[in-house]
Amino acid sequence: MAKPRQAFDVIEGTSGLYMSPFTSDGVTAAWITKSMQVKAAGQIGSMAGNYLGQKAMEQVPFVGGFLGKKAGQAVGRQVALSAIGGDAFLRSSTDLSFNSAEALVG
Repeated sequence: MAKPRQAFDVIEGTSGLYMSPFTSDGVTAAWITKSMQVKAAGQIGSMAGNYLGQKAMEQVPFVGGFLGKKAGQAVGRQVALSAIGGDAFLRSSTDLSFNSAEALVG
């Protein structure tokens, strides 16, 4: 059974690890709108990073494939973050954050 959501799970401001997709007044954060417009950039970056990571690690069985996938995900995240204007834009377009993914999906 999931624990009840508590008010302190939401952080007013952007000091948390995860930015809220909504502002405190219930409006979709600008970073969500912009990220939807550049979604393809993240997918392309992830695919390219995955491919490069796999090629770099293909000589290492089992672990190499895992690390290649992780590298691809990291590159994809960076491409997507850059495409929406970077971390500064992300943090400037919302006023709520969370310290855990569980609190975010609450």
